[in-house]
Amino acid sequence: GALTHTVRASHTDIAREDRGLFSTSQNDSTATRYDYTGVLQLPDLAGGMFRHSVTGFVGHERETFTPNSDFGFFGVADGVTRERNAVAYAGGYRAEIAKRLFLSGVVRRDDHDTFDDFTTWRTSASLLLPEWRMRPHASYGTAVKLPTMFETFGSIPGTFKPNADLQPERSEGWDAGIEF
Repeated sequence: GALTHTVRASHTDIAREDRGLFSTSQNDSTATRYDYTGVLQLPDLAGGMFRHSVTGFVGHERETFTPNSDFGFFGVADGVTRERNAVAYAGGYRAEIAKRLFLSGVVRRDDHDTFDDFTTWRTSASLLLPEWRMRPHASYGTAVKLPTMFETFGSIPGTFKPNADLQPERSEGWDAGIEF
């Protein structure tokens, strides 16, 4: 019971049709994802006062996108299928100390065949203070959001033109608060 496993698989297939005044476009896309997560509860080191676990993750994602149009949009909706693949790895650690202090940290690496590879991370802490009926908490982390295949290659007649030069957006975020 110390090791738990989760295996996931998903497939999405979308055909989006948009009609303009003089033409119609159809943007076909697929996304297939597979991933595995394993969580290992480590031995308690202090008679129930120190619980901790490590988590490992690996996942693969494949996306395809084909823009089509009866007007052609001057080469924008060209009927060519684009594909991108990514493999992600992550590791995390969680600790519970004296049933009061909760700490966690996660690092994730994404290896991408279209964009630069990137590493993101997150850390958090929470302190339970039942005698004061409060719980201060804080977290800090980084993230990356890839442009969608539609943003990069899709089209809607007369209203939207794709931008193949879009790059991933990077961000940092934090929160801090006290719950009563």
